[in-house]
Amino acid sequence: MTRSTGMNDIEMTPEQKKYQPLFDLVAPKDNWKKRIDALVDPAELSRLGVTENDLCHAVTFYTGSVPTISRERGSIRVRAAGYYAAIGA
Repeated sequence: MTRSTGMNDIEMTPEQKKYQPLFDLVAPKDNWKKRIDALVDPAELSRLGVTENDLCHAVTFYTGSVPTISRERGSIRVRAAGYYAAIGA
């Protein structure tokens, strides 16, 4: 799996291959470095064959911030400070 950078294609690391689909479920669409506040359908995690713990690892891997997870109306609420906050920007 490769990811286009606009200038060339770069091979993704094993961690990126594992966590990118999970992070995509919660990352802010306008800027992945912003604060995370997302709802995830538990069926989506089942479809991907992953757990809430895997989702937490994905958020921490990409942002350096530790998410909190709670249940809300049958969905999984994921909140995290995000990359900008984690680096002190």
